[in-house]
Amino acid sequence: MAVVVSCLAGDLSALARLAHASAPFAERLELRLDALESFDEEAFRALVAALGKPVIAACNGPEGYGRFLGPTSARFERLRAAARAGASFVDVDWRLAAELGDVAPAQRVISRHEPATRPLELAEWLAELDAVARPGDLRKLVHESGSAEEALELLLAVREARGTLIGFSAGDVGRFSRLLAPLAGAPWTYAAPRRADGGATAPGQWPVDELAPRLAHFAGVWPELYGVVGRPVAHSLSPALHGAHLAALGRRALYVRFEAHDFARFARAARALGVRGLSITAPFKRDALELADLVDAPARELGSANTWVATPNGFRATNTDLVGVRATLERAEGLLGRPCEGVELCVLGAGGAARAVLAAGRERRMRLAVAARRFAAAESVATEFGARALHWDELATRRTGVLFHATSVGWRDDECVLPAAWLHAELVIDALYRSPESELLRRARERGVPTLDGETWFLAQAAEQAREFTGVEPDRLALLRSFRAANRSMSSAE
Repeated sequence: MAVVVSCLAGDLSALARLAHASAPFAERLELRLDALESFDEEAFRALVAALGKPVIAACNGPEGYGRFLGPTSARFERLRAAARAGASFVDVDWRLAAELGDVAPAQRVISRHEPATRPLELAEWLAELDAVARPGDLRKLVHESGSAEEALELLLAVREARGTLIGFSAGDVGRFSRLLAPLAGAPWTYAAPRRADGGATAPGQWPVDELAPRLAHFAGVWPELYGVVGRPVAHSLSPALHGAHLAALGRRALYVRFEAHDFARFARAARALGVRGLSITAPFKRDALELADLVDAPARELGSANTWVATPNGFRATNTDLVGVRATLERAEGLLGRPCEGVELCVLGAGGAARAVLAAGRERRMRLAVAARRFAAAESVATEFGARALHWDELATRRTGVLFHATSVGWRDDECVLPAAWLHAELVIDALYRSPESELLRRARERGVPTLDGETWFLAQAAEQAREFTGVEPDRLALLRSFRAANRSMSSAE
């Protein structure tokens, strides 16, 4: 298993400095020749010898996140000279491989880079790579995947190739695949230099000082793989909490964000790759219930699932949101100064989160009402839980006890599900857990209405998920610390 640091600079001296700084962290170095104003074969020979590690020479054009705009003949001249000067590998675009020909003693890497505008076509792309590859060539397929399912399917192809395919997804959505690719059997994966030394040469690259220790932790063994799946999931703090819990247990495990578009397709790939557990968020909670192999009582009762756990008989669906809402309503009683029984609970939303709120409210014998942008959706869920369905504009003048927001609106600073003038409640609860507080809670506070954010819900349901995933009760104080640190970090990054 190898980590390749990709080095790019405008002159050979700068490229040499970057390569020497990266060498202690890499097993191979990719020296990108496409940004060089000129190329000196003898100076390059001296650099390769001084590095003392295998070198991959590449001269990418825009098709491969590169800068070379000269004629093909000039590109070939650089690659052939690099091979003569001691490069162990020469990377060439698949459409130019036949024309380049042999570069012995270097080994060829036949590369194909596909943009996000093209959906994944594995069979076609691999067949075309095979058609131009010669015996001894390595193949490289990089796709800027637009969904987690595409990235997972590419990893499956890497596994099936048994060491003959370098494959991963570029970009943020498939960033996790750069870490998993060598564990799936790719000869190597590509990293950027350390943050202090230089920038990424392609979208989604990890800095080598972040990637290499993670790979070393797995020691070439496929990890216990967990993740949160939804759309969007960039805001999710689940990786921070579950990652900390898994690390505390000393597991060779990885918990990542999966931004999916087609849940059924994602689920097939997740099964094939042996994913051990999934936290499921909007908009896939109903899909997760319908596509699970087994369904337990909480998920069946709520009509949605927020958790999948791998079993010998397939994925078991459950729902830990109910645990989270119960904990939240316990805190609400303290803020109200009285039990929730008999208090009206007005829920905004008609999805999986809203259903959990209604179920918990029904347990506490609260009077239930539900409002959604589409009245038909509110009416459907209201009928199921014995609630009153409200038209959205009724909220403008209607007074209530507990107003509980259970939609995804509000992750961005400028979003708010309701105008301030519509907040006629004794207590406003927002299922969102973002920091600083959501615009909804800020507006409620300005009107003197007590508020409660989604921290309690999130932590309680996550703790239950962690126990489901590992069979071990998590340290709840440690989860709280991880949550608050990650929330502050995400807020400062924004």
